[in-house]
Amino acid sequence: MNKKLIHYAIKYKGDYFSIQKAIQQNEEVSDEQIEKVEQLINSGEVRAITITDKNYPESLRILKNPPYVIFYSGNIEFLNDLQPKASLIGENYIPQVQNFFNRSLDQIIKRHVLVTNAYKGVEQKVMEFFRLHEIPIIGVSVNGVENPWMFENFKDYDKLLIISEYPKGVNINKKRLIQRNRLVAALSNFLVIYSLRQKGGSQNLVNYFLDLGKEIYCFYDDNYENLIDFKGSFDLIYQGANWITEIKDVHYKIGMGEE
Repeated sequence: MNKKLIHYAIKYKGDYFSIQKAIQQNEEVSDEQIEKVEQLINSGEVRAITITDKNYPESLRILKNPPYVIFYSGNIEFLNDLQPKASLIGENYIPQVQNFFNRSLDQIIKRHVLVTNAYKGVEQKVMEFFRLHEIPIIGVSVNGVENPWMFENFKDYDKLLIISEYPKGVNINKKRLIQRNRLVAALSNFLVIYSLRQKGGSQNLVNYFLDLGKEIYCFYDDNYENLIDFKGSFDLIYQGANWITEIKDVHYKIGMGEE
């Protein structure tokens, strides 16, 4: 564990470019500062892995700007679990989305770890289903791991791993909300979209999946073409995303076979 990197991450509140500058300039770190980091680690107040550690996920190393430090709460082994990791998103939990849920979730939980931002609506419903069946969840937090935003109702779930490139005490802002999406995209093998608007917060996450060349699967029905919650899904399918009606279509695509 690189205590110097952890010091930089705490000092610069997880900002990638500030940490990078400190590394490039070999910014001095005193013995007292290293000792303070050691105290935080030994007390359990800080749990972290750094980019120099062997258990740092290879899936994050492919990023243009991989986090130098990942703070965590929970079982860190979930990060390197050999099971495929899936991100499942959507807009509002409307009857049409519930219909797609009924066709998919019981199959997904059998062989996937969930990676999520935990937005209210569809993502929270997905998390509830994974928790009900005691399947691991990796939550990516925008404000550290002590009081992670949007994960309040799941903090007691023993198979929830919260990770964040930000230390505790960091405020939520638009830049950090956007930046954490790259971690979700890098950790996930693919993205399943239950519904998507043309303009909304999930578009940035979709763009990261596209940039990384990850597969995107959209549940869609022609009967829903006039619903605002599905117009973004239609656009993605038109641009080449996978149109699915059952989750087994995803299994075939990633080479896992049909149930």
